[in-house]
Amino acid sequence: MSKWYKLVFRQLSPFHIGKYKYGVISETEIFIPGYTMWGALVNDYGLKNGGTEKVFNDVKEKFKVITCFYPYFDEGEGLFPKFGQGKLYYGKYTEEELRRMLTDTFVSTAILPITRSAKDESLHETEIMLPKRKDDNKQVFWTGLIKLEDESIPRNYLLKGLEIIIGGDSRYGFGRLELNYVREIKKEELAKWQIDENGCLMENGDSIRNYIEVSGVELLKGKYRTIAELDFNKIMLNKSNGQNNGQEFTLCFVPGSYVKVNERDKYLLKRGLFKKIE
Repeated sequence: MSKWYKLVFRQLSPFHIGKYKYGVISETEIFIPGYTMWGALVNDYGLKNGGTEKVFNDVKEKFKVITCFYPYFDEGEGLFPKFGQGKLYYGKYTEEELRRMLTDTFVSTAILPITRSAKDESLHETEIMLPKRKDDNKQVFWTGLIKLEDESIPRNYLLKGLEIIIGGDSRYGFGRLELNYVREIKKEELAKWQIDENGCLMENGDSIRNYIEVSGVELLKGKYRTIAELDFNKIMLNKSNGQNNGQEFTLCFVPGSYVKVNERDKYLLKRGLFKKIE
């Protein structure tokens, strides 16, 4: 029997999740996409349980129905995105306000191994999400939902104190999250995330919380985004040589957009994407 769980992670260190790159500056997402959290959980669980292909194949399916994760500072709801008045808001904050409150810049450069000097034209600025607010030093938490078919997974793995790594530049100590809270939830709370018990989109007229595939959906207000849907096993196998054989790109609506379903299609949540059921 499947159950939905609310997960709350405490941010332990800065992190960077790539969004856009402007010259030497890399901008970060200010939420955690479902596919990013999926990859972090799959990687951590797989490595802790033998690291075999069978283990990875098994757990990538177990964790595949997962929402995006959003920040919050006090007990209550996450800062859900929505487009309004020509701007993107997260809760009561505009995107610009939230970036000023939660982000900083990390500067790095490539070093020549022989001379230990900086390599020419290698200076790079990376925008990072901070673990505490700059204005009042409040701790940042991240909340999202996951659907699980097997109760042994949350009991034996998704326990308070679990630490995972998300995003890039982990060699600098970035990306550390600690599971602070796990609770089973009912369909009433699922409605706040616009999904039913099967993980299908509910048409309630509110801004979307997760990426939705363009097919069969009309954009009323918001933005488009091209998303790479990753095959985790292929990415792991080809990581050393930089190949991208595991990537397939899908055009989606950005979370916060207002959409209208044009057909009587159903959409299944999969690694942050609503995918059409054939």
